[in-house]
Amino acid sequence: MPSLNTCAWETNVTDRMMLPVSSRTRRCTARILSRALATGLLASALASPCHAGAIVDEIYGDGFDGFDASVCDSGLSSNSQAPDDYARALDLCQTATESGHAPGLISAAFTLASGAGIPATASHAIRPAFGTNNTPRHGAALVVLSTGAAAAPGDLNPAYQAFDPGVDNGTLSDVPADWLAANANAIPHAPGCPEPHFNYAIDPVMLTLRIRTPSNARSFALDANFFTVDYAEFVCSPFNDMFVALLDSAYTGTPANPDDKNLATYTMPTLARYPLDANLARDATGLFTQCVNGTTGCSSQNIQTMSACTGTSGLVGTGLDVATPNRCDADSLRGGATGWLTLRGNVLPGEIITLRLAIWDTSDYLEDSAILLDHLRWSASSVTAGTFAQQGGESGSPQSPPRFRQDGGR
Repeated sequence: MPSLNTCAWETNVTDRMMLPVSSRTRRCTARILSRALATGLLASALASPCHAGAIVDEIYGDGFDGFDASVCDSGLSSNSQAPDDYARALDLCQTATESGHAPGLISAAFTLASGAGIPATASHAIRPAFGTNNTPRHGAALVVLSTGAAAAPGDLNPAYQAFDPGVDNGTLSDVPADWLAANANAIPHAPGCPEPHFNYAIDPVMLTLRIRTPSNARSFALDANFFTVDYAEFVCSPFNDMFVALLDSAYTGTPANPDDKNLATYTMPTLARYPLDANLARDATGLFTQCVNGTTGCSSQNIQTMSACTGTSGLVGTGLDVATPNRCDADSLRGGATGWLTLRGNVLPGEIITLRLAIWDTSDYLEDSAILLDHLRWSASSVTAGTFAQQGGESGSPQSPPRFRQDGGR
């Protein structure tokens, strides 16, 4: 990613302050080029979109052209064990150092959910697609994290293994300690549903990114799509696999970030929250839509009727589209998914943040889940933090990409 945009911003390198000239003027100035030459940034300046004849607006229609939408995820190995490659697959292209001032990725690491230990090799992969219809939101690749094998039928390196009965990867850790403490030392779960049998993460994998934010960024967004074989049979049971996205930031403003740091949550009207899991198929959340309507919870004795599924095109080719009659109903499939969601969080300009992305089994080693992640991007406005359904289609690239406003709406 270019270090500075020579078309839309006039930069005082000494102060590292960004002063808007005009978001639509698209003009280059001799002053910024001379400063780029003096500071060794000329190559980046000349590579900026100004010299390609256009500026790409990374936030899609918000009128803010201060960020470059570089693509850096082509040619990545599906079974890469280099955490930095996964940052690139999320479209985090620029790198930085702990002691420097430039924005970008400082470090990336794979661990178990506790922050220590080594996850199973098959638990993470970089893919050009997941199934037939789930393609990257930006660029050429997306990230898959799984409690089993991060693969759909036909995928290799790692190879597909069925979500049901699932894979025992043989790994175990504590859940993130600060997140658990913020929830009164109990894993959050949907009201009326049983809590997990243990406060352990089974078959966990966590990608941790340490990032210095751009000097004019006040929030970011990340696209996510959660797939689970727990739907519909184990909805409202102790066995729901879950995904969390924990943000460590010095931001303390309004709108606030979640108290427990988890951006991957459903917030109830009572303000109670629980993480992304199959329980999103309860309580009319609107966040679990790729599924077959009908009975849920038939193995948990917490039986309800689901009526918010909007289709199953996002399941095609994932292994969860297999007909499984009488799993709960005669027309049951092997599982379900949320469809593409947007996770959003607030940051301070130029600060160092830590983003932890983790998925794990709860209460058993069976019945697997996966999370797709892609398109990390910045905004110049503060937003309502949390998880939001996307408009514009069940799968593939956004038809109507999110538009952020100052009040956090779209």
